[in-house]
Amino acid sequence: MARRSLSSTGSVYIFLTAWDELLFAQVLTTEATATIPVGIRNFVGNYQNRYDLVMAAATVATLPVLVVFFFAQRQLIQGLTAGAVKG
Repeated sequence: MARRSLSSTGSVYIFLTAWDELLFAQVLTTEATATIPVGIRNFVGNYQNRYDLVMAAATVATLPVLVVFFFAQRQLIQGLTAGAVKG
């Protein structure tokens, strides 16, 4: 049981790490293949910042992370408590 929890915890960690690779994606992608964080970064301009668009895009980009968390929440808690010592 602990092995399954460790696997799901590791997969959530890997998902969040890959989701947050802004600098890597900024350097290696073009405008046609930009990732969501790079697209959000493009809303910030030299002379004007569109905070309304940045916040809307950030909200939409956060939704997949929340969905993954809510589906994996039970396995995460099992993984956290698997090594606990009763006493």
